[in-house]
Amino acid sequence: MRKKLAVLTAMTLAVSMMSAIGVSADEDLITIGFAQVGHESDWRTASTQSCQDVFTEENGYDLQFVDCDNDSATQLEAVRNFIEQDVDYIIIDPIVSTGWDEVLTECEEAGIPVIVIDRTIDDSDKYAAWVGSNFNTEGLACGEWLKAYAEAKDYCSYCTPFTKLK
Repeated sequence: MRKKLAVLTAMTLAVSMMSAIGVSADEDLITIGFAQVGHESDWRTASTQSCQDVFTEENGYDLQFVDCDNDSATQLEAVRNFIEQDVDYIIIDPIVSTGWDEVLTECEEAGIPVIVIDRTIDDSDKYAAWVGSNFNTEGLACGEWLKAYAEAKDYCSYCTPFTKLK
């Protein structure tokens, strides 16, 4: 549930960002090209459904969705097809973190802003925004919380060198 809420929040942020840069409700539908990783898990399916629920005609959008089935070549092709279609925005949930600079340069040259969601792109900064979670920071925070909780409950001897189980 928490992850689904995070996806909904991410999509809301993306919509807000688009509104903030000057897209009005009086204009034609905003065309979004979305190149999704695939459908390998319940979480990914929920992420896709969240995007499809937000980017509807009723909300002023025309969503062009491609399930890339965990194939990075398919995902690059989908993004290039979105460029050819002259969509207004492209959303990428990248399958791989590298190999994006050339296609993102093509997006930039076409004047199409790219929003990266969930995962990150390491070899280019030619996207307008990234919406996701910093899992390293979240993992460290979770570990610190668990350590403090276990120490307070005196649950484990390895949390601190001198704690003993009671």
